[in-house]
Parts: sequence; structure tokens; C-alpha cells
Amino acid sequence: MVADVRAELQESVSSTRSELQSGFVAAQSGLQNTVSSIQADMMSSSAQVQKELASLRAEIPGSVLALQSDLQADLAAVGVQCRDNIPAFTVCCRQRSHTLQPRSRRRGGAEGGRDLGAILRARRGKKDPEANKQKVDGETRQVRELVQSSVAALRVQIENLAADVIANVTELVSALESKVDGTAPKRRPMDDSPLTTIDERNKLLSKLVQNLTATRDQLLSAGKAGVGGWSSSYIRWGRSECPNGSEIVYRGFVGGSSYDSDGAAANRLCLTATPRPSDITGARTYIYGAEYKFAEHHDMDVVCAVCRARLAVTVMVPGTDVCPEGWTLQYAGHLTAGMVGHRAASEYLCLDANPEHRPGSHESRNGALFYYVFAQCGSLPCPPYTNMYLTCAVCSR
Repeated sequence: MVADVRAELQESVSSTRSELQSGFVAAQSGLQNTVSSIQADMMSSSAQVQKELASLRAEIPGSVLALQSDLQADLAAVGVQCRDNIPAFTVCCRQRSHTLQPRSRRRGGAEGGRDLGAILRARRGKKDPEANKQKVDGETRQVRELVQSSVAALRVQIENLAADVIANVTELVSALESKVDGTAPKRRPMDDSPLTTIDERNKLLSKLVQNLTATRDQLLSAGKAGVGGWSSSYIRWGRSECPNGSEIVYRGFVGGSSYDSDGAAANRLCLTATPRPSDITGARTYIYGAEYKFAEHHDMDVVCAVCRARLAVTVMVPGTDVCPEGWTLQYAGHLTAGMVGHRAASEYLCLDANPEHRPGSHESRNGALFYYVFAQCGSLPCPPYTNMYLTCAVCSR
């Protein structure tokens, strides 16, 4: 059941991560396309505005030149009229001169000045630079307002799309929570919508991590409570019972290779007390019983028990009989192994501090042998390993 829950949770996390990555890629692509479209529209509008301004700038100098040409033509016509009418030449020229002089210097002849002024004002009205400038400003203002309204509309569209994506991701997180609880509602597919900012994306990922952390804590709590939770197993070497509320799987005797056999198996086994034989034939190797090789239980056979702890992990800590903080002690003891100089390999095992032996066993038949382990100062850091026998602890969490 634990493996199924873990596999389902991992599959949900992988699926959610894949969908988030796909959504982010699509969001980034969509956002880039939208920004490119906005930039293209603005560049197009800007080019149109510049074209209009260039056209108006080109038109204004032409209008000024045309006005100057008309004024020169009028002055030339006036001069011809004066020269053709010699008797009235002096009076005519005085009238024109008076009209063109500043107001402070005008003296008489105002009627003729008004005629020329009316002509100039009439012609100036046809090609008025001020009117052209106002026209340019009006058209520029209209183009600017059009661009601003287009950008505002695109901004609203992006905000709507971002809100839609946030809703989709939130729905994904809710679906994952529901799936862990045992109910999995239908989810609509991710839209190709851009996220607004990187901050929004980080907030969504943080929320997902928090939900997964909460789920993990719930599973760990269930394991500690022993209700449909995780468990681990260990061997209690030297005793036939399981400590600290652990469940006994089976009890038996320790077996292993002979201490003086070349090429022998290195590990020791906790053999069941109720073996069932096999009917196979052929080449074979051997397993022997194990004996203590220290004074209080010398030459006696080693017993064992396989235990199940209702905690997720069990480890053996060599060198101390105390568990790390937050871990539960299953049993403490002494570190043991085979003797130096024996041909067979062996392994380090944690033998219970108060070992038992198989009843009736007292003969020296050797086989797999258990010796206390002594820390040699020098190659090990000294201190703390100062030529001493080593303890050990089996701990769970």
C-alpha cells in the first residue's frame, strides 16, 4: 500500500511538473508573440505618424515659399502699375511705402495701404502656416490617441489571459491534493496563456511544494502511528525476542561460512528455526553455525530474531550505544566480526549487549565465529578512538 501511494504521488508530481513546464513554455511563447505583435503595431503606428509628420513638414516649407512668391508677384505688379502711370508715380509710391512702413512712421495715404494690406491678408489666408501647423497637431493627436487605445486594449487582453492561466494552475494544485486524499476531479487542459510575471510563477510553485510537504508529513505521521504506514526490518543478533514494541517476524540461529574456508561467503544469516529442505542435487558449498568467542558465552551458539519496526528506516550505528537525536533505539550492544588472521571473510554485526545462546550448545565446533571489535589507535583518529572495544546501536525513525 505504501509503495502504491508513493508511486501514485510521484506520478502525480511528475505529471504536474510536466504540465507546469509545458504551460510555462506555452505561456512564454504566447507572451513573446503578444509583445512582438504589440511592438509591430506600435512600430507600424509610429512609422505612419512619422510619415504624416514628414509629409506635413514637407508641405509647410512649400506653402511658405508659395506665399513668398505671391508676395513678390504682388509687389512686382504694384511697381509696374506705378511705372506705367508716371504722373501718379510719386503719389502711388508714397502710398505703398507708407503702407509697408511701421505704424509709428505712417503719415497719410492710409487708403492705399489698406488696399495692399487687404490683398496680402487675402493671399496669406490661402496658405497660412499657422493653420497648417494646427492641422498637423490635430492629426498627430488623433494618431497618438489611436495608438494609446490599441495598447490599452492589448494590456487588458494580456491581463485576462494571465488570470485564466493562474486559475488553471490553481486547479491543477487542487486536483493533486484531491488525488492524494483519494478523490480526483476532472481537470481542464492547460490553455496556451502567458503568466503575468515570474513572481506569479514562483508563488504557484511555492504553493505546490507546500502541499507536497504537507502530504509527506501526513504519511510520516501515519507511519509513526503504525496505521497503514511505512515500516522497516532489522535482525537482532544474539537475542530471540524483539524489543521496544517491534513485531517479531521469526526467530532462529545464526549461520555462516567456516572461519578457515577460502572463498567463503562473508555475510552471516539469521536462519529460521523451522527449515524446509530442497530436493536439488549438484555441487555445493556449506553453511555452519556461529559461536561466541568471549568468556561469558564461549563456544555457545548464537541466536537471533528478525524484527519489524513500525518506523520507516532502521540503521546500525557503530561506535556508540546511543541513537542520534530524533531516532528510536531498538537495541544497543557490542560490535563484533571475525578474527584477524582467519582465512574466511566476515562482516561487522551489532551483537546485543545481553546475548542469549541456543540451549544445550557448549561444544567448540567453530564455524562462523563472533569476536568483539577493538578500535586500533593510529589509523583511526585518536582520540576519540583510543584503543577500546566498540559499542553499537540499532536505531529507527
